[in-house]
Amino acid sequence: MRGFFIIGTDTGVGKTACTAGLAANLKQRGFDVGIMKPVQTGSEKNGNGLVSVDALFYHDGGGNE
Repeated sequence: MRGFFIIGTDTGVGKTACTAGLAANLKQRGFDVGIMKPVQTGSEKNGNGLVSVDALFYHDGGGNE
């Protein structure tokens, strides 16, 4: 099993976008892809309560179902 770690030292530098793009590309090539983000700050309120914006981005933009 192999893995990638996307890391950065600041907010807003593109870690989430890079991760979602990489995951979508690998999934299109037939790889079994999973994304884990063990720590996140911030959330948004919607009809279901507080939601992780990054998790929704990964789900929608990263090709995860």
